[in-house]
This record gives sequence, C-alpha cells and structure tokens, in this order.
Amino acid sequence: MRYWVESEDLWAANAAGVVWHGRPDGRPAISAVALPGTDDAVVILSGQGLRMSLGERKRWPNLVRVRPDGTVVWRTSADPSSTEGDAWTSIDLRGDALYGFTWSCHSCQIDPESGAVLSKVFTK
Repeated sequence: MRYWVESEDLWAANAAGVVWHGRPDGRPAISAVALPGTDDAVVILSGQGLRMSLGERKRWPNLVRVRPDGTVVWRTSADPSSTEGDAWTSIDLRGDALYGFTWSCHSCQIDPESGAVLSKVFTK
C-alpha cells in the first residue's frame, strides 16, 4: 500500500489505484508513514481542537494507525499526563522501528502493534 497526504486528506492506494481517501477520526491529516510488513499506515492528525473557556486549545490523541479503508486501529497521545496538551509533530521509521517526535521535544519509540510508547528521550 502507498499512503500520502493531500489537501489535509489521507490517501491510500494499491497497484490498481486509490482504495480510500478521507480524514481519519474526521480530523485533517498532517503526515503518514506506511508500516512495513502491513497494509496499514501511522498518521499524524491535526492536534489542535476546539478552544476551551480560557482560550487554550483542547488536544486529543493525534497519532493513529489506519487500515487501507480508513478504519482506525489505535490512537495514542503524546503525553496523556501533560497539563499542557502535548501533541505529536512528526513520525519516522528507523529500520522497522517507529519513532514519533512531540511538540515538547521528546523522541519516542512507539509499538506499531498497540501504539504504546516504548521509550521516551528528551532531545532539546
């Protein structure tokens, strides 16, 4: 499978053509990486949400694993314990290992099967 982001939509295609396109969880897509050995991709969605009463933005788990039909397999937060609403900003494959980088400058190894953060290193 091949995945890409165009006009904030995620696109999935195989050798025959486009299989699906749209917005996982109804959110704009920022970037996508195809997972080796699967037909799935890991996608960063826009981490910004609605404004709360004091003006700050509400965040949600903006890293998702998506099947070729747009079904979300898992969602993961950059830091569920953060009071500042951390978000994923980039993803990368290093060999078969999946890494995500957060707005708060953490490099995290992510389990592609579950979305769990396996390790976290502050990089600033």
